[in-house]
Amino acid sequence: MVLKGTVEADAMNVNKFEFTVAGAAPVRFHQVSGLEEELGVVELPDRTQQTDGATKPGEFTAQLPAHHSTEYAFLEIWYREGQDPVSPIYKKPCVLTISSPTGKKSRQFIVNGCWIQKRKLPDLDMANDSDMASVEYTFKFDSILPIG
Repeated sequence: MVLKGTVEADAMNVNKFEFTVAGAAPVRFHQVSGLEEELGVVELPDRTQQTDGATKPGEFTAQLPAHHSTEYAFLEIWYREGQDPVSPIYKKPCVLTISSPTGKKSRQFIVNGCWIQKRKLPDLDMANDSDMASVEYTFKFDSILPIG
């Protein structure tokens, strides 16, 4: 529950986002898990902890509607770039943009060193009425840099 007057107008919604891979058109994922970044921790001899000053690499998942042929082909090529022989360009910078409904407010994050680690095909069920089939990709990344 949000108290009236505590949130500024034109709030950014979780359903208004864009994921762009450097040098490519935006990929129209219909769901992206939260991207989490955390600082590394060092335990000192007195059993207290402190940061080691560096962020840890992270991961997230994203789901693409299986019928999005152009984006599916692009992601499959990218996925293969990480397979033997590994391409020197398998890690790519990406930009995640979250926007407000009016588009007047947004936040952008550069996702550095992004690559596809895993692909999961959808669960299939003949008894299902009509749920949309999606392909889930697991991405690894080196760091996140807020730029807006």
